Amino acid sequence: MVVQPVPLSNALSSTTEPQRYYAFDGLRAAMMLFGLVLHSAIGYVTFPTDRTWPFKDSHPSAFFDLLVMFIHSFRMPVFFVIAGFFAAFLYTTRGADSFFRNRVQRIALPLTCAWIILFPLIIIASGIAQTRSSVKIPVNPNDLTPGRLLNHLMHLWFLYNLLILYGVTLLMMPLIQRIPQNVRAYIFNGFSRIVPTIWGPGVFSLITLLTLYPMQEWALDTSDSFLPPLRILAAYGVFFTFGSLLYHRRMLLPTFGQHAWGNFVVGVLFFGLYVLSVGRAFTTGPTVGIHLLAMVSLALAMWYLIYGFLGLFLRYLEQPLPLARYMADASYWMYLVHLPCTIILPAVLSNLSVPAFVKFSVVLGSTTLLTLVTYHYWVRATLIGQVLNGRRYPRTRPHSNSQHSMPQGPTPTDGGV
Repeated sequence: MVVQPVPLSNALSSTTEPQRYYAFDGLRAAMMLFGLVLHSAIGYVTFPTDRTWPFKDSHPSAFFDLLVMFIHSFRMPVFFVIAGFFAAFLYTTRGADSFFRNRVQRIALPLTCAWIILFPLIIIASGIAQTRSSVKIPVNPNDLTPGRLLNHLMHLWFLYNLLILYGVTLLMMPLIQRIPQNVRAYIFNGFSRIVPTIWGPGVFSLITLLTLYPMQEWALDTSDSFLPPLRILAAYGVFFTFGSLLYHRRMLLPTFGQHAWGNFVVGVLFFGLYVLSVGRAFTTGPTVGIHLLAMVSLALAMWYLIYGFLGLFLRYLEQPLPLARYMADASYWMYLVHLPCTIILPAVLSNLSVPAFVKFSVVLGSTTLLTLVTYHYWVRATLIGQVLNGRRYPRTRPHSNSQHSMPQGPTPTDGGV
């Protein structure tokens, strides 16, 4: 991801030379690839998945409950922060027209093509998986109408939600630019004062709490419908807006590394409190107090983990690492096409008398290998790679992917994906 100004080594530098935030390459790849981990694990959870997943193994494990819940608590929030950051970059440096064209090519086109190709494959894979599932999903005849059947974005829902937020950006930016300069300065200065403090995550958690409380589940809801509920757009819009503001105050980025480990540990502790709250609700029954405690702890976990992941990647990966860069490019394709594998493979392994963790490892390893190999040989140096990554890259191994293959100048390869 190539961005303008402010070297991380000197937050006050006024240089206008383009700089690449290598940390965000690794962070984006990690959040994408956590999606493969999550979908490989969800067939082995103990809690009910109802109609959200077509397969459940006959020997689930509580380990995967924690793994899925933990990944879900931070993955998309972090991702939408990155998306907001680069949306602000694209709009500010390229203008509305270029912003629109870039998002159509990098988001709308892959979303459309992937949905058309993958939808029938996932329907077939889900049907096969359901025949081997230990829990049968009842079919509602009302859900079998063409309109209901087609109203599913699958795992691509977040791209669709991003498009909505990009549309809001295009509509709102001309209005925001008309706000008096002193008012905008007041907002940015307030943001700059809050972000670096140890209480920063807590302040933003209060905003997220307002969006979490109306959720139907005791978690951050997701919707694969073409008409996502406003509560979901509002919740992800908070993270997206934070990322946008952070771009305009990007000199603050080095501050995330100062307490990276502390923020991460605090986030894990709040996640633990969230798990205990949800467990209490299951054992003794939900109450208003327990629900509020769960939502407060989840909001705090989200923001401390956002701060933690941003800090850790900026602290340790803000340098050109060919493997991280390669995986950042590959991860988009890997996420787009992985879902049929994570549905059908657990069903194929269902009759094996081995621990769930072994099956999960086989599913994740096979899915990762298959999607990575197809990216390397079928995508990276092709037109598909140009659409997904912004340009065609030579089909070389990561360790030999040297400077000649890196884009030069401020040509953004990314706006969040």
